[in-house]
Amino acid sequence: MPVRSRRRSRCSYAAFALLALVAACALVAAPRGPAGNPPVASAVRARVLVVGDSVFAVFDHVAEARAILDARYPAIYAVTACQRLLEPGCKDFARRSALDEMRRHAGRYTDAVVVGTGYNDRLGAPFRRAVLEIVAEAERQGVRVVWATYRERGTMTNKGRTMNRQLVRLDARLERLSIADWQAHSLRRDAWFRPDRLHLLWAGGAGLATHLVEALDAALVAPAVPPAAPGG
Repeated sequence: MPVRSRRRSRCSYAAFALLALVAACALVAAPRGPAGNPPVASAVRARVLVVGDSVFAVFDHVAEARAILDARYPAIYAVTACQRLLEPGCKDFARRSALDEMRRHAGRYTDAVVVGTGYNDRLGAPFRRAVLEIVAEAERQGVRVVWATYRERGTMTNKGRTMNRQLVRLDARLERLSIADWQAHSLRRDAWFRPDRLHLLWAGGAGLATHLVEALDAALVAPAVPPAAPGG
């Protein structure tokens, strides 16, 4: 990566970390949902729904990660270990799929669903079907889909690589789908991860949230209109 690019990345991360610190202070006094769930943002309508399995469950226990994302995109977090894309999860406490959560929260968020689910799913045709059904549901709701690529490390090396290739192919033909390339963004940041190199520590949660903000910006913020050519 060029030096200038690295400097921009460090500056971006520092800026989001500062936002996180300010927002985290506000969260201390925020009301909490049932059974100690993350704080409920009652005054601001959510722009984003975040669905995910145990990798994205970092949002449940790292307040700074939520604060980074909420500072720009107030979110509803429907993340739980063992969640699957279309089918009930791999444990009884995770009966709702990512698609179930989208339908359950329909109308409560305005801009996009962020998908971090898939580590417990089957690749190949079942995964392709899941992407198509989730994008179709997003179209019905009038929101975009920002899908995080999967880590190609540890037990997910081959599976993650195959699913990421499927995502790239589908992204090329599905206008409503955008990719947040978490695999590339986290490639040389093993210090962010637990020993399995998939699940996140505190710094990884902040890094994931910062990356999602950048991906949402790219998917949702309209590009500047180029100036008209002279005499045009």
